[in-house]
Amino acid sequence: MSCAPMWGPDASSCAHDAIAELAVAHVSFNLRPGDRPVDEVVQELAETTLPHFPAPTAESTAAH
Repeated sequence: MSCAPMWGPDASSCAHDAIAELAVAHVSFNLRPGDRPVDEVVQELAETTLPHFPAPTAESTAAH
């Protein structure tokens, strides 16, 4: 899969597809100082990115 470099929710969707293809189990976010309040950025991540990463189940973790 190829994604064009970009920022924001569209980038997280593209990154999710690449991460899923690689079967990555852990992801971290490095929030840097910026113009937006941290709580706004975290809320956006919760609404637009985290839903793409379902909580592990007993079945999914047993395979690893």
